[in-house]
Amino acid sequence: IWHLFQTRQLPVLSTLNHHLPEVDYCLQLLQEQPDSLIEQTAYTHLNSAYREYRSTAQKSVFLAGLLSVIPGLGKAYCGYRKQAVMSVIINTGLEIILTETLLRQGSGSAVFYGALALSSTFWIGSVYGTVVSLKKEKKDRLDALYLEITDHFLSAYTRYPQ
Repeated sequence: IWHLFQTRQLPVLSTLNHHLPEVDYCLQLLQEQPDSLIEQTAYTHLNSAYREYRSTAQKSVFLAGLLSVIPGLGKAYCGYRKQAVMSVIINTGLEIILTETLLRQGSGSAVFYGALALSSTFWIGSVYGTVVSLKKEKKDRLDALYLEITDHFLSAYTRYPQ
């Protein structure tokens, strides 16, 4: 039932035979406009949590990683604006240091290899961090939606059964 609800397959849910009364209550609230103030509050909480979940769930982890090849772009796609700016600043600064080291000391110096290792580490960390952050945010949003359903939606049923 949770998977069907998560994917918003309400017609499939309504055809299931063995419903708990709470599930029938949830379906009723989702399929028709709620009458009472308590039902409207539960409906509003649930739908706002669902919209937040869907906005995150629609973002592609692969695309976020691909866009992260350009520092800051993947984080901006995910909605992490402050992290995107910091990623651009740090990676650009390290690239400037790397280029300056290359021009002054050449490609054979130990300082150049140290700057290259540092710059590469930050760049790879930025790509990896973007992918991991989006995966974690997707899971956190799904968990928040589940809690929203159990706390606000189903508890409204148990407190005020019809």
